[in-house]
Amino acid sequence: MRPITLVVNILDKNDNPPRFAVNPLQVSIKEDAPVGSLITTLNATDPDRPEDPQPVTYALLSVTAISTFPKVYKTGEKMSDDHRENNLMHELVSGSSSTGGGSSSSNQNVNNSQFRLEVHTGRLLLKEPLDRETVSEYQLLVSATDRGRQPQSCSLTVHVRVIDVNDNAPTFSQPIFRFTIEEEQEAGTVVGVVTATDPDEDENGKVNYRLFGSTAIVQHNFAVNQHTGEITTRMRLDREVNAVYEFFVTAEDSTQAKRLTSTAKVVVEVLDINDNDPKFIYPTQPNHTIHASAYSKVFRDAFGKCSKKLRNFLKVKIKFMDFFQRPREQFRCVSQGFR
Repeated sequence: MRPITLVVNILDKNDNPPRFAVNPLQVSIKEDAPVGSLITTLNATDPDRPEDPQPVTYALLSVTAISTFPKVYKTGEKMSDDHRENNLMHELVSGSSSTGGGSSSSNQNVNNSQFRLEVHTGRLLLKEPLDRETVSEYQLLVSATDRGRQPQSCSLTVHVRVIDVNDNAPTFSQPIFRFTIEEEQEAGTVVGVVTATDPDEDENGKVNYRLFGSTAIVQHNFAVNQHTGEITTRMRLDREVNAVYEFFVTAEDSTQAKRLTSTAKVVVEVLDINDNDPKFIYPTQPNHTIHASAYSKVFRDAFGKCSKKLRNFLKVKIKFMDFFQRPREQFRCVSQGFR
């Protein structure tokens, strides 16, 4: 009896679903990336067809937008990591069904999303422009399905992080800031604070302040804190020299590549205090004395209750330096004499 060699071919049964090497998958793309940009290429393998170059087809099941509402920078402070936990998730689109991942279903079409997934290649492409200040992250649910008679499938979660670019200029809280300060305050007195915000991230959104296009007088009298926007005096102000100052402050972000700026107007009104004595401008020095030839009720009204025996009418001019002095209340007769 001769030995017989038997060759047994084991036919494959489609009993294994496709597999992704990494799940979930983290990818990123700049917010100014042009439409059509390649984000990543998905790759799923099928143990039942290890030699097949295209063993599966891919489908985009749902897209969820995550808006984190990042903290805006008023004084150059950085956003904390845990601030990103305060976010709003909004499901943009989903397919008619989902495989795994517990994704909810709706009748919306995935063609309305910012992304396009090529069925046979697994190339994930950008279909619509991005704006990180609107949506900073997307969560995509995709599937890979083999080509067996009884198809097997698996799902993959893709987190797409939108990287910030400096595309927003700082914005002041108001176009004109009006402040008041009493004259003769010590140098370093706080006049007021200007505030600007920038929705960009990190250095792109860190705001710095500076005086813009100011005259030498303004530069001599005022300073602005680069980081806080606090405006202070450099020296004592004198309302009798200058009652109102007008100048501009610029807010700019901190990036080195492309700085964006905005400008606001600042109006500082110097309030009067009673710090000046009245001065006679007529008659002039040395003794402020003149002789007049008449006596009038005007004299009594102006100088108070002086003696009725006074026969000379004295007419004077007095200059009031302080804003709120009332001339009628400032005259009095300090002495009287005749010759």
